[in-house]
Amino acid sequence: VGALILDCENALRTQRVINHKELTLASHVIEEGRALLIVVNKADLLSPDQREMFMSTLRKRLDERFLSVGRVPIVEMSALMGQGTERMMDEVLRLSDDWNKRVETGRLNRFMEKLALRCIGSGQDANAAERVKYLTQVKARPPTIAAFVTGSKPMANNFVRFLENQIREVMGFHGVPIRIMFRYKESAKARGGSVREAKLEARNKAMHSLKDFFDNIDSKLATEAAANEVAQGRRKVG
Repeated sequence: VGALILDCENALRTQRVINHKELTLASHVIEEGRALLIVVNKADLLSPDQREMFMSTLRKRLDERFLSVGRVPIVEMSALMGQGTERMMDEVLRLSDDWNKRVETGRLNRFMEKLALRCIGSGQDANAAERVKYLTQVKARPPTIAAFVTGSKPMANNFVRFLENQIREVMGFHGVPIRIMFRYKESAKARGGSVREAKLEARNKAMHSLKDFFDNIDSKLATEAAANEVAQGRRKVG
């Protein structure tokens, strides 16, 4: 979790709730796949009217800049007075839990089925949602989801953001960047096969990807174990 501390005293002096350097630092945190927390220090120096204006302006700037993580959490504190520190740590722990969270594959696919039906009913992104046949979370830290999609045409950016926001809202990844890896392939249905074949095809491909992922981990662990045995043997000989 990356915590960016803003100085209210400096903001009052410069008339900027958050400057370019601070926004750049926050962007680096998100680009690295970390959860972001904004800490407003010396909040006790603000009058009620100043605080309301400061927080609303800050919220607007963050929402405009960091759409990819939804609503970036903000906490107010006074380090000198010891106010707000417990709330800050609670928020850090919550973000850490969400950053490490794993969602079951079945839950993700039930969510996707409901989302596709909802899109058909509303007419919003219906075709794009129907193309997503299978979802599975391949890793955490940050949450990374593989989406197996029919057709070779890349998903539109607006649908990608829509899907990210829906996953974040339903699965509880608030303030945490989500990465979706799209896997494109012509479906069995498009080649003349059945819908059932298309789903089996997407599921088999997902399982192969997961097998490769865990085989790679097992290989690394085996290499490390062998290196440790060699090192221990050398120490005994010495």
